[in-house]
Amino acid sequence: MSAVQPLSVTEPKPEQKAGPHAPARRRSLAPLEPVSSSARWMLGLAFFALFVAVWAFFTLGGFVSPTFLASPVTMVKEGWLLFTEYGFIKATLCLNKLSVLCTLTACLSCTSGH
Repeated sequence: MSAVQPLSVTEPKPEQKAGPHAPARRRSLAPLEPVSSSARWMLGLAFFALFVAVWAFFTLGGFVSPTFLASPVTMVKEGWLLFTEYGFIKATLCLNKLSVLCTLTACLSCTSGH
C-alpha cells in the first residue's frame, strides 16, 4: 500500500501569471472573505426558496407521510387560522408586554443591589 502524498502548492506557469496591467482576480465566494450585503440577502433568500422547494417536493410528492411532516400549503393555512380564528396576535402582544415588564423588573432589581 502506498503512502498518501501531501498536496503541494505549485507556482503558476509563466503564461498564467498576471501581468502588471492585468486586473486582480477576486473569487466571489472565497472562505473568510467579506460578503457584500446584497450577496447576503440573495443567498438568504435562495436558501429559503430552496428549503421550501425541497420541503414541498417531499411532502406534496407523497414521499413523506403528512402525519410526520405537513406540507407548506397546510402550514400556511394553519398559520392563517392561528392569526385570524384563534387570536394569536392578541396572545403575542400580551407575551411581548409581559417580557418587557420582566426585563424592566430584572433591570431595576440589578440596579437597586438586591
